[in-house]
Amino acid sequence: MIEEGIHVLVIDPSQNWNTLEKRLEKETNPTFRRQLEEVIFHIRVEAELNVERALQRLSPHAEYRLYDNANSTVILTGVDEIRKTFYEENLLKFIHHDFQWEVDRVVVDDGIVITEGNLKVALRGSVLTEAGLDADPAKFYFSESRHVVMWPFDDEGRLIGEQNYFGYTTAPEDVLKRPLELEEIGTVTGYTPDLD
Repeated sequence: MIEEGIHVLVIDPSQNWNTLEKRLEKETNPTFRRQLEEVIFHIRVEAELNVERALQRLSPHAEYRLYDNANSTVILTGVDEIRKTFYEENLLKFIHHDFQWEVDRVVVDDGIVITEGNLKVALRGSVLTEAGLDADPAKFYFSESRHVVMWPFDDEGRLIGEQNYFGYTTAPEDVLKRPLELEEIGTVTGYTPDLD
């Protein structure tokens, strides 16, 4: 855990790209370097909640695919559908926008970057309440899951989007045991990437 002021952070989104940057430092292949830089850019501006900057750089054939063993596959095509369905109607509705992704594996090949790690999120109590759980709708609750993302690139080197694979997730009864204070959720601000 990281201390911010006198508060210990349970969720620290400023860590989300560290493993990718370490991998980038060792990479000599220019194509692989460019792909890693683009994924780092996407993760960092998304962590700032600057969704538009992330979406503007996607391929004209942008696509997000969501694979979850509890639900059927979801395919979102085009920037407008990705913005509305993935970000506005799901991500921002269900969790606090600051989340921590502890990436522990990075694989790079022609036309793809693959990242894997533990995702730490603050679930909204209101969503848990809607699901019939005895939660405080005004609070956030800690949850973890195993998460793999494949980042495909088009022939011109532009990021197409994300293919998300969700593994285990904290059981609902365990989520309810871990309410979060806002001071335990870190933020990311002031990032000005030099890839524009």
